[in-house]
Formats: sequence, C-alpha cells, structure tokens
Amino acid sequence: MNLRTERTALADPDRKIFVLVHGGAHGAWAFERLASLLVQEGHRVIARDLPGHGLGARLPRSYTTRPLNPQAFATEPSPVAHMTLRDYRDQVTGTVRRLAERMPDRRIILLGHSMAGLVLNQVGEAVPELIGRLVYLSAWMTADGTSFGDYMDAPEFSTGLIPSVLLADPAVTGALRMDFRSGDPEYRARVKATFAADEYVPDNPTDVRTLPTSHSPFVSQSARLAEILLEL
Repeated sequence: MNLRTERTALADPDRKIFVLVHGGAHGAWAFERLASLLVQEGHRVIARDLPGHGLGARLPRSYTTRPLNPQAFATEPSPVAHMTLRDYRDQVTGTVRRLAERMPDRRIILLGHSMAGLVLNQVGEAVPELIGRLVYLSAWMTADGTSFGDYMDAPEFSTGLIPSVLLADPAVTGALRMDFRSGDPEYRARVKATFAADEYVPDNPTDVRTLPTSHSPFVSQSARLAEILLEL
C-alpha cells in the first residue's frame, strides 16, 4: 500500500479537520476505527457516504439472489450507473467549502481511498486554497491529461489483483462488480488478499509513505495510518 500526499494551502498545523472519502466498494462506515483515533487526538473528522453508496446504496437484484446466477450478475445494469464523478466532486467540494467557512482556523486534510483519488483530483483543482493537504490512500493519482480508463487498459493493470475478483464487464453493467457475499472459499480468499489483508506541480512535490498492508489499511493497520496522518 502506498500513501501519497500533496501540500496545498496552509493554516494552523495543530488544528485539523480530516475529510475522509471512501472508495467505490465502501461507505463512510469504513473509517470507523481511523476516525476514532483521530478524534481522540483532538481533531475533527468528517466522513460521508458518497452518492449511491453506504446507506443510499442500491444493489442489483441479481446480487441479493442466492445461489448467485453468474449470467444475470454479469449482465444486469447497475442501479447507480447514472452516478458520475461530477456527483462525487460536487458533494465533497460542498463539504470542504462549508467546513472552511465555519472553522477557518482549522487546516483541512482531504483523504481519498481507492477510486476517491479521482475525486481528490477534481476537488483539489476546484478549491485548492481551502485544502491543507491531499492524501491519496491506495488511490488513483492520475497524471494530468490521463483518465481512469487509460490506466485500466495499461498492461501493468492486468498483473494486479483487482481483475481477478471482477465478475462482470464494467462497460456492460456500468460499475465494477464483485460478490462480497460469495460462498466460494477460493473467491473469498482472493477478495481478502486484494482488499483487506495485512512533475505535476514541481514546487509542490509528492510525499510517499508506505505501509505493509493491502488495499484497505484503515481496517488492518488503522493505528499506524492514524500516526502518519497526524504527522502531516
């Protein structure tokens, strides 16, 4: 797991607000352990469900039917396929603006996990003056002029673990589709290994920190992750 950060505007470094943005397969609940550790140190923490996730999630009917019908699961369109990156960007940007207005003395640390790296890119461009730090946690930190699709099509992506747990073509379903309720021990082991096992701005260099975890360090090493965040 790599954690990358970028410096932006600065305020009081001792008083922070951590805005935590979850990835595509999670909700705000994923940050429960991490949030409590940051709050204990006197910081504010905001974690909201992105549109179409968490309490607002809508599941494909084929996912709730057991035993799973692989054909239906691979072809049923996602009920949230209409959601776009703009929806996520607008929500997070609005949150950042309100926090900056109400607590101007606190520095805002915006953290995005996995898919939320794409959200951070756009929010960072929309309100750079309001953000003290961008933190890409095992996240998509795409270069200027490139897209998520460019990376998905790259040869390097085929050697990663995520393709091994995908059960549908995103072009067909409108979403990345995995079966977290699978009864297949081998498939569940792959999911665990994938997600839960133990020049862009030359004057603003990226700082990379590494933890020996898989894709979700807020689950497996929340205390160590909190320590790193508190150092920012």
